[in-house]
Amino acid sequence: DPSVDGLQALQRRPLMQIAPMLDVSYEDFRQFMRILTRRSQIWTEMIVANSLLSSQKECRALSGFLDFAGHEHPIVCQLGGSDPSILAE
Repeated sequence: DPSVDGLQALQRRPLMQIAPMLDVSYEDFRQFMRILTRRSQIWTEMIVANSLLSSQKECRALSGFLDFAGHEHPIVCQLGGSDPSILAE
């Protein structure tokens, strides 16, 4: 029955999305959200692509931007910017 397969897929997929908030969606907040529910997908706050490139060019660690603990998954890292070539880098 195809409807059963669709229902099973919905049950596996995170139905609740915990969206980012500027200056709130740090690791501590994401960890707290994960304690509240395991059945959600957590989003980081938007990271500006230019910030990542600047840090990389200055040989600074990107871990401050892109370091996610195992318990935070599933997690979505949002990249923001208006130049597709910079986003692609």
